[in-house]
Amino acid sequence: MSPREVAKLCTCTLAMYLLQAAAHGQGLDRSYAVPEAEWRATLRAPLPHTLSELWQMPSEFDWRNVEGTNFVTMDLNQHIPKYCGSCYLNAAISVLSDRIKIARKAAFPDVLLSRQEVINCGTSYVNGCGGGSASAAFKYMHDHGVPDETCMPYQAENQQCDAQRRCMNCDIPSGTNSRECYPVQHYTRYYVSEYGVMSRPSIHEMKAEIFLRGPIACMIDCAALRTLPRGTICNKTEPDGSEWDFDHEISVAGWGVEAATGVDYWIVRNSWGTPMGDAGWHRVGPIGQNALGIETECTWATPLLPGITKDFGPDDSAHDFPSADVPKMISNRELVKDTTWLI
Repeated sequence: MSPREVAKLCTCTLAMYLLQAAAHGQGLDRSYAVPEAEWRATLRAPLPHTLSELWQMPSEFDWRNVEGTNFVTMDLNQHIPKYCGSCYLNAAISVLSDRIKIARKAAFPDVLLSRQEVINCGTSYVNGCGGGSASAAFKYMHDHGVPDETCMPYQAENQQCDAQRRCMNCDIPSGTNSRECYPVQHYTRYYVSEYGVMSRPSIHEMKAEIFLRGPIACMIDCAALRTLPRGTICNKTEPDGSEWDFDHEISVAGWGVEAATGVDYWIVRNSWGTPMGDAGWHRVGPIGQNALGIETECTWATPLLPGITKDFGPDDSAHDFPSADVPKMISNRELVKDTTWLI
């Protein structure tokens, strides 16, 4: 092959890569969506819309404020400490973390599930920072569970999967033990009991799922949100081209009506941090007109509670912060002598 042919091949390959990146630059890659037969096999409970009527849904509902109680967990930013195309995962984690809080009636403490552990170890389900789908993230959590954020904090990068990259802690740098980070022995993993996809759902299906079980993850064409003025409803109901460019997933935590205009809207949590939108949230509507394509496909999951707590990792009793209920190699007398364990 001549140098010119090699250069042409490289140029074509780069162009294909850039087109693929543009297609799911925010992180949604529908090629990772779970086949219907697989998620349907997990279904156990009747779907909420089969147990209710649309007229039974309230005119406004917001999981951030249900009779004065907030049932949503903390807002997220997928783009720090570096850019990562993990919107699908941020949406899925917010949905499941919120639903855990709802099921626990907002009892202390909040449980924020780990995004990074899924990026590290869910490589046969999703493509980490290279994209994926909320349904695939839920399938991973259904099959393997996921620890909370304190086990494996978000790093916004694809890392290797091993015991330490599932749940880790670190020894005191000036201590007498390894002085390095190590895998945690005893911790909790949270599982999904069932999950599903709503394809072209009715407004009743969406509202019933949100109202009766919790937030849902929906795919959208997100371009308009990047420059949306604060305090306004994103009312883009027609795509720029022939169809919506679905490149992003968000969570929907309720709906409302703007008093001044009477326009109804979905209450949307993004994963771009609180500096964007209205403290990280958006209003998208009018409901029923598929603004940003938000009513095209949504995903939900039900947490299996309580989480499973056991020895998932190797023995860590020789480290500064042993996680087992009874440290195996450190006596109570030694713990009293060594005050560094109080840190």
